[in-house]
Amino acid sequence: MRKNLESLCIEEQTSGIRTACVIISQSEIVGYGSLLRYSEYAHFRNHHIPEINDIWIYGPYRRKGFASLLIAHLEQLAASHGFHEVGLGVGLYRDYVPAQKLYFRLGYEPAREGITYKNTTVTAGEKYPVDDDLIFWLTKHI
Repeated sequence: MRKNLESLCIEEQTSGIRTACVIISQSEIVGYGSLLRYSEYAHFRNHHIPEINDIWIYGPYRRKGFASLLIAHLEQLAASHGFHEVGLGVGLYRDYVPAQKLYFRLGYEPAREGITYKNTTVTAGEKYPVDDDLIFWLTKHI
């Protein structure tokens, strides 16, 4: 049985796999994100690329620069651990368009493996559900 997400995140934080960060403005939590030193995405794991993971900004605080600040902080954290490249994944349907635009604006480029479904590279001509497991992977040199 798979552990629930909260206990998995706590375990990863304790073991040093994940560093979770919270962004606060005027004493209110406005968002969060993590840096995973060991990604579940094989291409990142095999090439020692840490993953910026699960960036989320609460609705009223979006489009105010908080996500950019959080991502910059996570990039600096990766660099402080000796990494020269960082990666992230983004969904492909409409809900993710603002994030896609942000990542490209911040200098992220398509990763070598491109799109995956459940962390496995998609095959041309095959059919995949358009859901949160269909991911476009991006990297950036830091």
